Amino acid sequence: RPEGLMVVIVCLLTILYSLLQNKQELAVRLAYLQIFVDVGLISALVFHTGGVDSPFVTLYLVSVASAAFVLSWRGALLVAATAATLFSLLTLAYGLDVIPEPYRQKLSDAQLRKYLRMGLLDYVRLLLLPVCAFFLIAVLAGNLAQRLAVARLLHHEVLEGIGEGIVVADLERRVLYHNQVFRNLLLAKGALEKRPVGELLGAYVDEQAARALKESASRRMEITHRRPDGIIMPFEVRMIPVLEEDGKPRGLILVLDDITAEKKMEEFFKHKERLDAMGQISATIAHEIRNPLASIRGAVQEIGRSVEIPENKKVLIDIVLSESDRLDQIITDFLRYARMRAPKLRSVDIVQLLGELRVLLISRPDAHDIDVRLDEEGDPPAFLADPEQLRQVFL
Repeated sequence: RPEGLMVVIVCLLTILYSLLQNKQELAVRLAYLQIFVDVGLISALVFHTGGVDSPFVTLYLVSVASAAFVLSWRGALLVAATAATLFSLLTLAYGLDVIPEPYRQKLSDAQLRKYLRMGLLDYVRLLLLPVCAFFLIAVLAGNLAQRLAVARLLHHEVLEGIGEGIVVADLERRVLYHNQVFRNLLLAKGALEKRPVGELLGAYVDEQAARALKESASRRMEITHRRPDGIIMPFEVRMIPVLEEDGKPRGLILVLDDITAEKKMEEFFKHKERLDAMGQISATIAHEIRNPLASIRGAVQEIGRSVEIPENKKVLIDIVLSESDRLDQIITDFLRYARMRAPKLRSVDIVQLLGELRVLLISRPDAHDIDVRLDEEGDPPAFLADPEQLRQVFL
């Protein structure tokens, strides 16, 4: 029977569609093919089951709505026009006595005369409502499909690309929705839907979530969470109740943000503050040492000038003076590093600077094994630097 043959065709096409649906390059063409073939099969089914009186006319509406969701506005209108054309043609065929024989045998003489004596107004009356329904469904379903596309964009593009973990929980603080970022931050395994927030983020977060729902007020906190890989992560958790029009909560949004970088920056600034404080203290201590050192050096020089000292003892005064100078130089070098002076940038000729350092190192006994080699061919690169601090780096 024709109806059974169409069932077999639909089954075979369904298997074919299932095999081809994962090929992305065929997706759009396959969708058009599937929907228009469906419209053709529906027309054949309607033709063999009574035309305008067939109970399967409503299947046209399913194909039109499918086109609106799968294809586009234009695709839905095109399918509606195709359905209207085929439905009009098979209705006209019934009026011209082109009626399938199996169905003709079921008709009474009165029913048969109804089809054969239809005038123009009868065709308009029979086709107006179904055809208008086809196009109305195309418009309404297209509008709904457009809204769903926006919602899908919000879900997939915004919530997945926001860079923060998003969780939507119900009033019992069970997970209704989460994005992939949340799963990645926690390294969570398995399905998270319907799992309590406290099970995922700890009892403290669950307690604060309950308070946020009770008070209908947003809350913010910082937590540390141990992941399955053993790493302890610092997170900032923001809780935003979702309220009804009467102010009662109907859910909760949790935003999870990884603040590892902020914590490292905070620790860096704390460390810098400690270094600045140590530098100030060190500078004060060095200054207090330098003052009596200068007095000792001056006193020794005055003793050497005013008192007759044997030649074999003058070497002791020279030792005191040289060691005082060395200690003063040590304090000077120490202060240069302790004060952390901001660099004063200017254009530096690196070859000239290293040449000066090479001459300086030759005269230092502790640098006899230092070898500075300069390739002075070509133009030396010029760049911005603080020459004094750069000289300290090389020394």
